[in-house]
Amino acid sequence: MSKAATLQSEKPWLWWTLAAAFALVPVVLLLVPLPIGGRVGPSLGNMCHGPLFACLTIVGIWLWNARTPPSGTAGFWRACIVAALLTLAGAGMEFVQAFFGRTPSIHDGLANAFGAFASVGGFIARSSRTATRRVLGLISMITLIGWTWKAPIASIADHYQHPREWPTIDSFERAAGLERWYTAQHKMIRKRGIDGVTEGQYAAQILFEEGERGWVTLFEFRSDWIDFDTFELDATLPHGIDDASIAIQLVSKSSKTDELAVARKDFELFAGQTETLKLPYLTSSKDSSDVGAPALRADRMMYVDIHWISKFPGSVVLDNLRLSSTNPSN
Repeated sequence: MSKAATLQSEKPWLWWTLAAAFALVPVVLLLVPLPIGGRVGPSLGNMCHGPLFACLTIVGIWLWNARTPPSGTAGFWRACIVAALLTLAGAGMEFVQAFFGRTPSIHDGLANAFGAFASVGGFIARSSRTATRRVLGLISMITLIGWTWKAPIASIADHYQHPREWPTIDSFERAAGLERWYTAQHKMIRKRGIDGVTEGQYAAQILFEEGERGWVTLFEFRSDWIDFDTFELDATLPHGIDDASIAIQLVSKSSKTDELAVARKDFELFAGQTETLKLPYLTSSKDSSDVGAPALRADRMMYVDIHWISKFPGSVVLDNLRLSSTNPSN
């Protein structure tokens, strides 16, 4: 008799304890809000999806075999069934995450599925009698788990890489950099070699749609801008679009209070032309209509907003967001 069968027959209470833990572990790990902010913590959490569901599938197979030992090819089909059931469970938990302070993710749902079926590859690698099948099973397991790690590793790499490119804030050379933007109902698409690329090979095209929020926001960057005095970006209005206006708005903590301080400037764009838009944030800490507003604090910058202030829908291509200084000594 196998150890699994022995456990079921001699210690049923332990079997049921393990079964309950098997059911509760993914619920706790996938539904409880993460205590770590930023991108690194969630990315590390995302890297756990594949291995977690691979382990859960292995435990599920083991528990099933503990109740009814398999024969012939039953073990393989049990592995497939457990992986399929856990894939459905993982998809369902992604759907209900919104009710528990978490954000549903298609990538996480796929990572759950790939992790579950990676264990099937592991099962093949362990139980097959031929070397070819064992190698193929091992390769499939490593490939599936590796895919689940690709996006989180790219996100972590971008988090640590973009501060080193200072004073460039964003040039859209890495796809993971788009995670630093909040776009609401709008769309931001990273494109290669389009009109408007001024730095590197990529630029970002923003497709503005009508809605409650008429702007996109860059929220992750180095917050201390004290060594510079001007924010710049290159903006291109695509051909075939009417001349339009956008606004750049910089937001920081206030110098004297806990309020937010704002520097904003409007710009005119013309179809087919690339313009370098400059906002001197140390001398333009408020609109002329905002008399008495708190002054911008350059060492506590928080957000960069790009507002579309013309008729919706609209589109603009951005590239090479950067800081510069009009003072030669800086």
